Amino acid sequence: MRRDQLFSLGLLLTITVLMAVGISNLNLTNARPVSTSSTGQAIEPGAVTGEQVRYSVERVVDGDTIIVHGLLDSIRLIGIDTPELNDSRSPVRCFAQLATLRLTEIVGNEEVLLERDVEDRDRYHRFLRYVYLPDGTFVNLVMAKDGYANPLTIPPNLRYAPLFFAGVQEARSAERGLWNRSMCS
Repeated sequence: MRRDQLFSLGLLLTITVLMAVGISNLNLTNARPVSTSSTGQAIEPGAVTGEQVRYSVERVVDGDTIIVHGLLDSIRLIGIDTPELNDSRSPVRCFAQLATLRLTEIVGNEEVLLERDVEDRDRYHRFLRYVYLPDGTFVNLVMAKDGYANPLTIPPNLRYAPLFFAGVQEARSAERGLWNRSMCS
């Protein structure tokens, strides 16, 4: 399948899942992330709050997974999916390497802040988190907007799903990252 067919299939599947859980009226053009703190006050997802914990990145595993100092299990970035490094198809492998390099450029050996959604871990026992740089940069969203990730929405972790869909659509329209036809060809 071509990339645009895979994207369309993934988008269709995700919309079907969202509708099944009762989220059918998402406005992707004006989506704006808002969380609430323990006091009920609205906060931006990049805001540094007492609920986010700062960790040093030990290493990047792939385009959507990191390991940080102080935690035994890896961190899976919520809401995005990048190609797998162990896929033998050469274009996919190339994209996986590029996504891994891009995430490494963003987080490198930096400190990051981690924000939890509804579920703490996935079925592989990885921590599920939104990842931010101390300056407020929303790493998960940067990966989507730069074209190195597809949206991956798995209920109930849907807090910023509209942002990821909009970011990927923006990257696709601008032919950035994986959507650039000249990459990995």
